[in-house]
Amino acid sequence: MSIPIAPDERQLTVAIDQLNMPLLSSNQYQLHVAKSVIANGKLVFNTVWRSKTLSPFVDIKWKPVYGFNWTSDVPASGISITAQGNWMQCNVGQAVDIASSGFFTTSASQPDPNSMMIGVNNYAAENPEGIRIIIGVQNASGSFDPIFVDPSSIPLNATATFQPQEQIQWWYEAGSKQGTVFTKHATKIETADYSGPDPATQSWKKKSIFDYKKGTWTTTVRK
Repeated sequence: MSIPIAPDERQLTVAIDQLNMPLLSSNQYQLHVAKSVIANGKLVFNTVWRSKTLSPFVDIKWKPVYGFNWTSDVPASGISITAQGNWMQCNVGQAVDIASSGFFTTSASQPDPNSMMIGVNNYAAENPEGIRIIIGVQNASGSFDPIFVDPSSIPLNATATFQPQEQIQWWYEAGSKQGTVFTKHATKIETADYSGPDPATQSWKKKSIFDYKKGTWTTTVRK
């Protein structure tokens, strides 16, 4: 039996104090945030979801609403992924197809109750590398921001399943890298699980602050 994902809005607030701001600014750092997906049985963080300029407080908010797209780009570290299809919302427990035109359509396939599913890929890409699936999380405008690109291509007539997760990571690094594939980080990563609310407070909010000299994060629950 699948476990439904709570629809509640999640929030991460990253704070910078007056001592750490000039140290982070001197490196042209920005805040980078990534979300995870289970693909081929492995938990993967591989695409920068958000890049935010430094400020005393940065809020990252989202609801667990996900969608599919695709690309013919071959993912590699530092490559910015370009979506080439139409974003199609797909909830966990639903299936969509890719038509021969490259558009996403409804699917007659039996969905996997625990996954977002490509029922069948009917698109024959000109690129011999084929196409790769992108997963995005819905933004405030109603479109989707990429959080994952599958390193493996999906063959013609194939099916694929993915499980978006509510674990996120964040760190500081120079420049804006939103929508970019990554494999390394300039500073220590902090990770948090938003699969459920904090047991003691029932809060979906966390606050995190980085100590530049110690190279450590401190993350607490916000009410």
